Amino acid sequence: MVVALRKNISRSKGETVLFDEIRYLFYVTTYEAATHTSAQIVELANERCDQENIHAQLKSGLAALHAPVGDLLSNWAYMVIAALAWNIKSWTAMMHRVDDRRAHIRMELKRFLDTVIAVPAMILARARSIIARLVAHTSSVDRLFSVWTTVERIRFAGATARAG
Repeated sequence: MVVALRKNISRSKGETVLFDEIRYLFYVTTYEAATHTSAQIVELANERCDQENIHAQLKSGLAALHAPVGDLLSNWAYMVIAALAWNIKSWTAMMHRVDDRRAHIRMELKRFLDTVIAVPAMILARARSIIARLVAHTSSVDRLFSVWTTVERIRFAGATARAG
């Protein structure tokens, strides 16, 4: 099955339209026309492109495919650590509220670190404890507490299930 998509793009500067551009996108697939509509074919292709974006994130954003050392074992460990960082980002995003979840799953790692993980705090080392005191209240603090309450709820439900 072949799906042809026509896009009309108007190039403008300010309120003046400079010229119209027409682009055609072609989606070639082995799906039968009886099983999928044209819109479903385009959606499936766009989801696949999303997987390619994740691969690009692992390659350039995390540098998971970067080989910083000449030793194969060290490079493997570097790649595993980078993939674990990506998985922790995805897991943390899954613990967000439902309305924030999809946006945070698709977020690049650097932006995720800046908006969710980097919370302004002061670390105080006392005799037998370490205290993290929040310096300012930002939206990332709300997200952090949202993740915290979700994790606590899941942990409590798991402990209750094991005890019962």
